[in-house]
Amino acid sequence: MNHPVPEAAPHSVHHGLKATETCRGKVRMLDLVIRYGSALVAVAAASGLRWLLHGLFGEGLPYITFYLPCAFVAMLAGGGPGGVATILCAVVVDVWIVAADGIHTAAEVVGLGLFISSGLVMSTMGTMLRRARRREKAELEEQVAARTSALHQEMERRQRAEATLREGEERLRLFINHAPAALAMFDRQMRYLAVSQRWITDYLPHVESVLGRNHYEVFPECPERWRAAHRRGLAGEIVRVDEDTWERPDGSLVWARYEVRPWRAGDGTVGGIVIFTEDITERKRAELGLRESEDRLRLMADALPVLIAYVGADRRYQFNNAGYERWFGLPRDACKGRHMREVLGEPAYNTLQEHIEAALAGQPSTFEAEVPYQTAGTRSVLASYVPHRNAAGKVIGFFALIVDLSERKQAEEALRASEERLRLAMEAAKIGAFDWDIQTGQNVWTPELEAMHGLAPGEFGKTQPAWEQLVHPADRAAAVAKVEETQATGQPVEHEWRVIWPDGSVHWIAGRFQAFRDAAGKPLRMTGMNIDITERKQAEEALNDRERRLSAILNTAADAIITISSQGVILSVNPATERLFGYTTAEMVGQNISMLMPSPYREEHDHYLRRYLETGEKHIIGIGREVLGRCKDGRIFPVDLTVSEVRGDQLFTGIIRDITQRKELEREVVEIASLEQRRIGADLHDTVGQELTGLNLMADALRADPATGTELIDRITMGLRRCQKELRIVLRGLLPVPVDAEGLMAALADLADHTQQDGVANCCFDCPETVAVNDNLTATHLYLIAKEAVHNSVKHARPRNIRISLNSNDCLLLRVQDDGIGIPVRPTDNQGVGLRIMRNRAAIIGAALTIESAQPTGTVVTCALARMNGDQA
Repeated sequence: MNHPVPEAAPHSVHHGLKATETCRGKVRMLDLVIRYGSALVAVAAASGLRWLLHGLFGEGLPYITFYLPCAFVAMLAGGGPGGVATILCAVVVDVWIVAADGIHTAAEVVGLGLFISSGLVMSTMGTMLRRARRREKAELEEQVAARTSALHQEMERRQRAEATLREGEERLRLFINHAPAALAMFDRQMRYLAVSQRWITDYLPHVESVLGRNHYEVFPECPERWRAAHRRGLAGEIVRVDEDTWERPDGSLVWARYEVRPWRAGDGTVGGIVIFTEDITERKRAELGLRESEDRLRLMADALPVLIAYVGADRRYQFNNAGYERWFGLPRDACKGRHMREVLGEPAYNTLQEHIEAALAGQPSTFEAEVPYQTAGTRSVLASYVPHRNAAGKVIGFFALIVDLSERKQAEEALRASEERLRLAMEAAKIGAFDWDIQTGQNVWTPELEAMHGLAPGEFGKTQPAWEQLVHPADRAAAVAKVEETQATGQPVEHEWRVIWPDGSVHWIAGRFQAFRDAAGKPLRMTGMNIDITERKQAEEALNDRERRLSAILNTAADAIITISSQGVILSVNPATERLFGYTTAEMVGQNISMLMPSPYREEHDHYLRRYLETGEKHIIGIGREVLGRCKDGRIFPVDLTVSEVRGDQLFTGIIRDITQRKELEREVVEIASLEQRRIGADLHDTVGQELTGLNLMADALRADPATGTELIDRITMGLRRCQKELRIVLRGLLPVPVDAEGLMAALADLADHTQQDGVANCCFDCPETVAVNDNLTATHLYLIAKEAVHNSVKHARPRNIRISLNSNDCLLLRVQDDGIGIPVRPTDNQGVGLRIMRNRAAIIGAALTIESAQPTGTVVTCALARMNGDQA
């Protein structure tokens, strides 16, 4: 903003005023000289006259003649100061004359004449000078008046200009302080010379006064790039930055536009810089917000499954969303600037042209039609064209929104087909639906729902109380409570209840229903679907029965049964597991199965499980093996482990059997076999060995003395027979049953004979008919079971009679019965190895061994072996 500056006063006026003052001084000086000089001359003349008269006439007359001329001269001198000076000078001269004792010469006469003449001259000159002075004074006063008037006018102009300048400066100050831009002026040392209020508000709100202070001391966080701009400005360069950012001490980010300009002193050198800054934070935030809003709108437009475009009045695209790319295969901005006919194709444009013209005429147009697009094919669309007007109300373009109805049409067709299939499926699946208008009380059922209640189509009473009467009395209250719950909450509920058919049969129904309410929460209607679950309930009951039976089996099983997850975590155990390992169920469930294993199985178990899950390679699953288990008290014992996988659930079931006794029995069997071998070896050594040694000595004697051959040969023959007998006895122990089908019968008969011969008890073998056993191993185990039973009877029962019997009907039956004192029929930990060996041998051949008391006394040991594959056992 420019302000008018008043011009300086004209040079001529100043010069005239100065000349006038000089002339005044000269006239005033001349007037004084004439006045006071005339007065001095007149006084001098009067003094001379006084001196002359004093000498001629004495004292009296001289005074009169002296002072009268002096007064006259004083009057001629103009009075005032000149007259006073004349009188004073006369007094001084008179005193001097008196002191000199008068003048008595003729010169006094001459002096008086000079006094008078000089007074007349001076009077004349004074009059002339006064007149000249009055004229000059009048002229000078006129000039001074004119010049003073001009000066007053000039001063008034200057005052008005100064007032205008002050008003402009005030407006400029107010503008600078209230303008959006901040301003500060600095010298070359970057000291503040002037600063606007906006600068202080924006940058120095915490500083009270900045004038004279260094900018970098006041604003130490000034960025280096700004300091560089200041240095460039001090070098005489104008620096403009359209956009920059800096962070306030409170952490807020500020956008600014600034300009650095140098200012120059009177000698043309750069005296400092002026900095203009404008805070554009709000504008930038608005721009960013607008950009974000545009991006959101663009993303929203791109995400919508419709075509959105803005077309100008020239029918050329100015904006289009990503739907055009999906429809026509065009890049994002490929439509911009192109005519609609070019993008859509001639057929489509002709179809839409009527509605386009309507939109450009200012009439919104919405229609549904089949449109043949050139690259997108014929589509069923819902198009809407909305005109766009400028501020003057003129239509400058229109918005086009096109929705593809092809998929909706297909979906509608599919929905109709689906509804038909649903209806057929509901009929086939016996799913029924109802619609209950709570306001009117009308409850409409489908025929399928009526059939679920044993009613014929149309037989239902169509009221809620009619439905309640069909519900089983025990389930009626709960079903009604569910209905009230959905009416109160508006949320869907599910429930199962029983209904009684007219024929008295009970059926199960599962229902899902929901009440719909108005804005005030009042229920208006309820809809739902029901399905007959009678068969499912029956199946569930059967399943529950089976689970109860299975649970009873697991709980009564003698073997430990454990279920684990794919991570090896125990999920369930049976009571046998608690008895076997000493842990409670709560202590085991949720823990890793490795807690029941000693090292190194504990550390390797998870690795084996992961390897199986990753590779499918089985090492124990489905195979079984003997491993070691670890009790809660730390005891380690052998177990027989069988692991099976539950398909589909990635669960594993393990069956664990304690084989401690079996292992002890196996060890005892091995020890017994070893003892038997040592006994046979000792028998062979003590009998056959010694006999053969003697026979060898006889043979040597026969060789030395052939004459004694007959006697020695007889003795050798008898020795060989004894060796043969001993060998048969030993071989009978090694192979007690002959290798033929009837070997078991012969072995049992031989067992009875030997027992009878021992004389401890009467023993007999009873076999009414021939029993053939083709498997020698089976026959051997049966013989050894009978032998062990006879041995135990003889050793422990003290019987009088022992009977061994062998029969064959549906199964082979071996029985050993005595009439002794009897033995415990239940296995105990203190029983000998004999009974355990019998049970183990029976288990090896798959036979069932029982030990029972005989009547009236004694014990019966029975071993039953079933026939296999139609062959005799």
